[in-house]
Amino acid sequence: MNRAINGKFERHFVTPAYLFVDLEHGTLQYAGAAHPPLLLWQAKLGRATEYVENGLMLGPFSNASYSSVSFSLQQGDRIVLFTDGIVEAKNSSGTEFGVDHVRQILQSKHDLPLGRFADAVLYGLSGWSEHAIGSSQSDDITLLAIDFKAPA
Repeated sequence: MNRAINGKFERHFVTPAYLFVDLEHGTLQYAGAAHPPLLLWQAKLGRATEYVENGLMLGPFSNASYSSVSFSLQQGDRIVLFTDGIVEAKNSSGTEFGVDHVRQILQSKHDLPLGRFADAVLYGLSGWSEHAIGSSQSDDITLLAIDFKAPA
């Protein structure tokens, strides 16, 4: 992908995440390019783990290299991906919402259904920053949450 878009933008770049879930084998492969980390709620261990597998943003650097990480999924695990518009949203003191806030919400609300979990993240974000969501929003906000259910 980097080679395809290299040199196409003057002042823009792309910060994607790649996620491949193999349902048959219960594995996940993840890679990012200057993207916030993937968070994984591990139901069996009762904890959230952060995966940072990042290379440089796509576009500006022709010789950038990228790697990926693979791991097994268990029944009840939850995968959470989000864009920088969530973690870089600032409160009135100029402090960013950060990955730690998303991780804390995941740890405390992991048992909620996906829609209610996503609402909890966005509610926490809107309470943190009046400019994160709504007409004064300055960055994209994307949240993807996936619950893993082992094949029967």
